[in-house]
Amino acid sequence: MNQINWLGWGVGATQVLLCGALAMAWLTPQMEIKNSRWQPPEPIKADVQALLPKQPETPELGIRQEDQLMLQMQERPLFALSRRPPPPPAASQKVGRRTGRAGPMVQGQGAGPV
Repeated sequence: MNQINWLGWGVGATQVLLCGALAMAWLTPQMEIKNSRWQPPEPIKADVQALLPKQPETPELGIRQEDQLMLQMQERPLFALSRRPPPPPAASQKVGRRTGRAGPMVQGQGAGPV
């Protein structure tokens, strides 16, 4: 009892059709490879100034200083060419004190050396 292997014939026919489609896409009728010569792309002039973020202008009236600082911080992309570190906080905003030893900052009042 010889049965016809329909699955094998189907897979084989599909492979032959796909190879023919590739040959039509890659080869000319003279059996040469299509578009086998590389051409360098045309140069594109980049506008670097358009990539730089615009510096914030004077603060608008009615906007709190904390909100203005938050907006400035959010508008600075992480990997921008013109990125600068934020200004240091004012001396009145520092909390805690440093001991004479190397170690962590101690929080609170009356805390002695650790």
